[in-house]
Amino acid sequence: MAWEADEDQPTGDAAVLHLGRVPWYRQNKYPGRDAPINLASGREMRLIEAESLLRSGNWEGALTLVNSLRSETGVEPRMAASSEDAWTHLKRERGIELWLEARRMYDVRRWLAEDTPGITLDILETANGVMSDSHLEEQAVCFPIPDAERETNPNIS
Repeated sequence: MAWEADEDQPTGDAAVLHLGRVPWYRQNKYPGRDAPINLASGREMRLIEAESLLRSGNWEGALTLVNSLRSETGVEPRMAASSEDAWTHLKRERGIELWLEARRMYDVRRWLAEDTPGITLDILETANGVMSDSHLEEQAVCFPIPDAERETNPNIS
């Protein structure tokens, strides 16, 4: 992922859980509002295949697919000793590969609902680098119901 330091905004406000000012780096995956956005890609298809292999019990095959994607970009392969390790790696790879493509929440919801093995949120996706009861973990799996909906829909209390 290409990124650059923002000279106009060298730090961001991460005041959540008292993190204070943190270094800010601008992503360059989408350099402008008119940048093309993938609706699907061959790389994502390989990750879907890997998840299918995991669901069928073939974690070694799933890890091979994940590592083939990593090798294409010159990144070290993932090692796993179990299906749980392979699930953790697949979840992280989807987070990395599909970053800023609006799929993460649905992945996390699906994995939590199905109680899939492995760690769902990477430590970098948590508040202050620790798993906690923070509202941030809850936000990872839902959009709040807008006030207008709650006020006008009698089925919501």
